[in-house]
Amino acid sequence: MKNVGGAVVLATVLGFVVALPCARAELDVLSLFEGRYAFAGGERENSRLELAIDNVVDRLNFFIRDIARGEIRRSLTPEPRIRLEVVEPGRVRVSLGSWGPIDVPLDNRVRRVTGPDGSETRLRGTLSGGRIVLVQESSRGRRENWLTLSPDGRWLFLQVRIGADQLPDDIRYTLSYRRR
Repeated sequence: MKNVGGAVVLATVLGFVVALPCARAELDVLSLFEGRYAFAGGERENSRLELAIDNVVDRLNFFIRDIARGEIRRSLTPEPRIRLEVVEPGRVRVSLGSWGPIDVPLDNRVRRVTGPDGSETRLRGTLSGGRIVLVQESSRGRRENWLTLSPDGRWLFLQVRIGADQLPDDIRYTLSYRRR
């Protein structure tokens, strides 16, 4: 019986020893993201965004196509700035344009927040493969944001995928932000 108790204590201690470097590594990765970024994609990325919208909207019914295109283009504009701050290990504070700051635990648990359009939104975040992943879901649809840093840390890339039941496919695009 003594050996079983000792094994449990040893396993617990080893679990902490292994977990500490992982938690430290996650904090190190998150701290690299911390900062303010300004949209730097210019007209080229604005045109790509419009093309991504057009590629999906052109597959809608002819009678609603132009209305949908206008509505989507008004709602999907590049955020002029992004701000990221590490609040504590596993939690970041995010501002995307005028939305936020929002504290986001990176534990992939759903949290209810007010979305950028004022609607009730379910938000979850995680750190995956060196990227911050934010998923927003509301009655209007779903938006996934993947935030990735350039190797030198001067650029932040925002990959976006937007889906809704009313759309025949997801709208996908990437925006570039320069660290300020």
